Amino acid sequence: MSRITANDFLFIDAASSHAIRKPIKNLSLVERYEILDALDNKVANLIINSSNILTISQYLYFFILVRKALYPHPIRDMATIDYVASVLCDSVSTANAFRTAISGDRVHYYISDMIRKLERISSVTEKFILTVQLANQTLLITGIFPDYLTARVRHKGAPSLSFYEKIGQSQFLSAKDYQLAHDYDLTLIFDFLGSKFPDIRRSLNQLSDQYLMLGDPM
Repeated sequence: MSRITANDFLFIDAASSHAIRKPIKNLSLVERYEILDALDNKVANLIINSSNILTISQYLYFFILVRKALYPHPIRDMATIDYVASVLCDSVSTANAFRTAISGDRVHYYISDMIRKLERISSVTEKFILTVQLANQTLLITGIFPDYLTARVRHKGAPSLSFYEKIGQSQFLSAKDYQLAHDYDLTLIFDFLGSKFPDIRRSLNQLSDQYLMLGDPM
């Protein structure tokens, strides 16, 4: 939630029927959540359908998309929406590295290497970080790039989408049991993402189909 910018709130204030009645810098985390939770379809549609360049952050754009994608399902936890939006936002920031990781035949080896590395790591902190990274990457791959995985199954006999889905689900459920997850208030988020992974993955598939231009999967 700290990713939301002053310009984001100015845009929301101008476009929304819910006026922000307090200086943006003085808004608490709870108040920021309440403002985002109160966003109406007018704001979402304005952002999604605008043909003009918007002065909003990547985070707000992905937050709107994720919130819209998850709301038809019983997934309305704001902290979870915030987390998933942040994962997508980070994927844009590291697009070149991630594109290299999933190019050609490397996606399976990339995930497999992470799993093998997890088995070798003795540091609890490093194991937690890698577990979360693996969970986030599988959420991204299965949620945003399902056609890519399906095409690889069809053309190369690669592991199925459900294979990666199970990995993501298990890694989130594993991550929730770390003390570090508790320290960073991530326990409930990871538990939710793990237990609802298939539902969230399908919602992100719809988001990808409707709003992201990803081109030919192969």
